[in-house]
Amino acid sequence: MEYLTEMEKELISVIIPCYNVEKYIDRCMESVLNQTYRNLEIILVDDGSTDGTGEIIKKYAEHDHRIKILHQKNKGAGAARNAGMEIASGSYIGFVDSDDWIAEDMYEYLIGIIKEEDADIAACDFYAVHGRLDKQKPAKKENMKRMGNKELMLFFFRVNGEKSFHAVWNMLYKRETIDRCRFPEGKITEDMLFNYRVYCNCEKYVLSNQKKYYYFYNPNGVTRKILGETDLALLHNWDVIVNDIKSRKPEMQQYARMNRWRADFTLLSKAYLYGYDKNEISKLQFVELIRQVKKHKKYLVRSKMLDWKRKVLLVLICCRYQQ
Repeated sequence: MEYLTEMEKELISVIIPCYNVEKYIDRCMESVLNQTYRNLEIILVDDGSTDGTGEIIKKYAEHDHRIKILHQKNKGAGAARNAGMEIASGSYIGFVDSDDWIAEDMYEYLIGIIKEEDADIAACDFYAVHGRLDKQKPAKKENMKRMGNKELMLFFFRVNGEKSFHAVWNMLYKRETIDRCRFPEGKITEDMLFNYRVYCNCEKYVLSNQKKYYYFYNPNGVTRKILGETDLALLHNWDVIVNDIKSRKPEMQQYARMNRWRADFTLLSKAYLYGYDKNEISKLQFVELIRQVKKHKKYLVRSKMLDWKRKVLLVLICCRYQQ
């Protein structure tokens, strides 16, 4: 591949789970295929689509040798990403969601950061897009946040009130940093548990404020407002982390527990605002959620993990569910 620059001789594997995205997959694919960094392996995992997604990605593969396609029964994004990781051969791994798209220089930019900073992971900021023609603010002056392992773990646990953000799609990972990590399958919030495991092994993480990813709020996506059984995966994943952190990083145990308590509050807030599905959440489960939030209220109110608006909401909720 004589046309590649010296930097481009290292392969980046881009894994894209695809499920019933015939309306959006063209936009996603064009943004990935037209990357200024050309040495890409593009792995499309058709997660049991029942619309025209499979035919669309097949046509792309026929015209670009960089594309590989996997087909599987519908198992969710976590399983699709795992399948892609099993066959990925790149020195770096990136993930893109099939209803989103990326700036044409995203991977050139991120791999440049990794090389210049000798980082294990490089991440960029993103635009939250509600429609194709949303006006986007111009890029800010570039600013880098560099974190060693301790700083990264504190960032993950949001000790100083950082925003909740555990997505994988705005990052580029060195392969060796994630080789032993896989996504939990059949659950939502799978990115959080995956990144926790990755971050435990990460020595240097660099976060840029430059917006290179376009996250599309898909009205047909998996998120729904009413609290349901699938939302309980958030509690399960934090239970896994609380138990795991004891042996990995015992100095972080309190922060893990605080996040587990916050997860109770997050779910109860959702039920308070939008209701809960009584066919999926039992009365006993709901009462236990209330009990846990009230039990840990004082710790959450005193912490930096909640901003003042959420602390007000916490007090309102505890008053609402007085028993």
